[in-house]
Amino acid sequence: MPRFDVSECVAKSVTFRDVVVERRDADGRILRIIDIPQLEIGEGQIVCVTGPSGAGKSTLLEVAGGLTRLQQGSLLWDGADIALLPERDRDAWRRETVGFIFQDFHLIPELSVRENILAPARFANFRVPSRLSSRADSLILALGLPSPSRRAASLSRGEQQRVAVARALLMRPQLILADEPTASLDAATGADVLGLLFGQAKEIGATLVLVSHDPMVINAAGRCIVMKAGRIVEKL
Repeated sequence: MPRFDVSECVAKSVTFRDVVVERRDADGRILRIIDIPQLEIGEGQIVCVTGPSGAGKSTLLEVAGGLTRLQQGSLLWDGADIALLPERDRDAWRRETVGFIFQDFHLIPELSVRENILAPARFANFRVPSRLSSRADSLILALGLPSPSRRAASLSRGEQQRVAVARALLMRPQLILADEPTASLDAATGADVLGLLFGQAKEIGATLVLVSHDPMVINAAGRCIVMKAGRIVEKL
């Protein structure tokens, strides 16, 4: 897998500033899940976040996508503090800007491959534009997915993973957040999916942040961040 060159851009960067996320455990104790004084991910960068289980990697993605409320600090996108937006505006920003690939996929079992991929377009439009329908079909082919009419419930875990990737890419998001995108795939399919993710990010100028333990992902990313106990302990 080739290593992609990424440039240091500052326009639509993602910036964490004094970010703190806390949660209560079963005994009512407050646990600090994220504590990041400063982190900037420039426009168009491809960044891998790695570290041991429980380090806060998935929570970092949730913060970057505006899914997690901050106890302290700011999340800046293109200079605007997303953390300060009302929930409705934050949802609209996320719908227009972010493509998520969740570790547990969040597919709708009763819907077909094609309808799962088109789900973001259904939320955003009264009628799905033909260009998005065509893009869904192109992504199905590019990812080697089975019949577009097959129900998600009948797919293997690896196939579900690829549907989730296609769905995240449908709207050509400017920020792609991927949680272990190769975890359910064999090495060859994982390389294909990673190549598509990197290629799409480069084509549309998107920022791509991946959480992964996969050496292939770590080695291919333009930048690597290591987390431990909610903190960034190393930037490679």
